Amino acid sequence: MSTKIDHFNKANYPAFEAALQAALTKVGAEFGVTVEVGSAKISSTEATIVVRAQSPLGEQLTSKTWDLLAEQFHFPKGKCGKQFLFNGKVFTAISLSSERIKYPLTGENVNGKRFKFPAGNRAVFKWVD
Repeated sequence: MSTKIDHFNKANYPAFEAALQAALTKVGAEFGVTVEVGSAKISSTEATIVVRAQSPLGEQLTSKTWDLLAEQFHFPKGKCGKQFLFNGKVFTAISLSSERIKYPLTGENVNGKRFKFPAGNRAVFKWVD
């Protein structure tokens, strides 16, 4: 069954995104990587969509980097990929960067948009897990 779209809008985009994610998941499985639909900018005639692909090695390195840098930036170890609350909103911890001393944490919201967050001693983070 196919659903034709003559223009994009808030009503039809979620179904389109779900179908796109399903197709990307199949491609990811074929190549042994994780592929995800990220944030999107939508007009009536165009959807510009971020697609992220990560190898298993990338996931391992991100987690290891987190654990190496966690103490330096006042975060608990083992929280890479875990959810946290910040200003009442839910984010997923993606990575820590030693190159960004003031805002070392990269987090992603439920829509796939990424944000930088301050070190753990400069703000209150509530871990959901």
